[in-house]
Amino acid sequence: MEWEPIKGFEALEVRRSDTGVVVARFLDRRISEKDLVRQIGEEMEELLPLAESSEKLVIDFENLEFICSSMIQKTIDLKKAAISASIQFRLCNICPEILEVFEITRLSEFFTINPDLERALASFG
Repeated sequence: MEWEPIKGFEALEVRRSDTGVVVARFLDRRISEKDLVRQIGEEMEELLPLAESSEKLVIDFENLEFICSSMIQKTIDLKKAAISASIQFRLCNICPEILEVFEITRLSEFFTINPDLERALASFG
């Protein structure tokens, strides 16, 4: 699979596959500072127009070790916006500690969570 980097993002690494799937990966290991949460939230909003053509978006948690509740809320908001825009939305590579939070709060039922990027991409069919 070929990947095209998408420029203009500072807190996320964003790229598009040759099939049009947009994948965004957090660059920081810990997301807890208010300014960083705001910046990532703004950048997440920019992902939806990029994903409109393929109607597929993946948020890759590969680097992430800690996420604050405000950032979880931004991810929920992005998923809701994706649903409204008819964009299929996946999460992947969530570390066990963060995944436990998603399971305790039952967010694992709201999100489609895949163990890795390869399976997230395959889940689109």
